[in-house]
Amino acid sequence: MRTVDDFARIRQLHREGLSARQIARQLGIVRDPFRKALQNPEPIPYTQAVPRTAPVFGPFRAVVNAIVAPDETAPPKQRHTASQIYRPLVTEHNYRGPYDQVRRAGQSQDVHSARSSAGGIAAKPTSATFTSTSPTTADFCRR
Repeated sequence: MRTVDDFARIRQLHREGLSARQIARQLGIVRDPFRKALQNPEPIPYTQAVPRTAPVFGPFRAVVNAIVAPDETAPPKQRHTASQIYRPLVTEHNYRGPYDQVRRAGQSQDVHSARSSAGGIAAKPTSATFTSTSPTTADFCRR
């Protein structure tokens, strides 16, 4: 992947009068990026021509949107976790896909744009996130 600096260097060498072949040899590139650098001031980002289909999860996207929609105004602790969304999909809607697709769908912008800016589906708290306020044995030994 070429950077903006690479494109600037190619254009600079071209202005100095070097041929495409000399620039390609000097920078270790083929001539196609050279032509693209002269046509565009910045590298063109990669985009998919057609978005990928989701044959397993696609039909359930509307169900997930319906579950997640009220979470937009809910406090963070009351939002649905990915596992809370996955369980009813499996039991009530006969979803046979993997859990990870539901988790990723909650994090992506296509499920709910406002949720993605806040970090997607609320993550399940782990034991590392809780801090204990009770005294430990080390506290008793210091006395």
